[in-house]
Amino acid sequence: MPGALADLESTAWRMTLDVCLTGTFLVFKYAGRHVAQSVSIVCVASLNGRQPGAGMGCYCAAKAGVLMLVEVATLELAERGVGVNAVSPGLVETALTAGIAFVPGLTEEYLENTPLGRAGTPEDIAATIAFLASPASGWMTGAAIDLNGGAHLQRYPDVLGKVRALAGGWIQVFGGGQPRGNGAPTSPESRRRTRSEPSARASVNCPVSKAWQ
Repeated sequence: MPGALADLESTAWRMTLDVCLTGTFLVFKYAGRHVAQSVSIVCVASLNGRQPGAGMGCYCAAKAGVLMLVEVATLELAERGVGVNAVSPGLVETALTAGIAFVPGLTEEYLENTPLGRAGTPEDIAATIAFLASPASGWMTGAAIDLNGGAHLQRYPDVLGKVRALAGGWIQVFGGGQPRGNGAPTSPESRRRTRSEPSARASVNCPVSKAWQ
């Protein structure tokens, strides 16, 4: 779930790094001992590895780390003739990103900031990975392919702002409280009440949270 750095739980930080960065490290650690001449290793990074987004701190940091691991592994494995490359997808239509549609206006903002005007498909990503794993890319290593319809040339959507607006609407409807994150003052009693109400926690269980796990 998106969250500002000052509000981010350390457990969420560790979980994202474990999945996105430590997992990649473990592939290099164990597969790197056995790969040999003409083998290609292809990692999946992200647009967020090079383009920051408010509320995406742990994910951006993890994917930026993947890109640097690719470059380090390139240097370490080149003497054995092993190629190491990455793809950096933007928004791709999958079951894990379907929750974005629950945030009003977010899908539209993603597409507005994608010059080709559409989300990617799993087939788009698979075709590029197949190329990187084939002999046709035999002289390519240490590269990261921006596979995002040109989104790396634009600004990143205001994910945090839109999620906060959505959560604030739920609190107003179900909790009768002041929306959080809109800059309006609240009393200590109202903040305690908002935190204790189940409606204020509903966003954690909304399908949109799965898009960033």
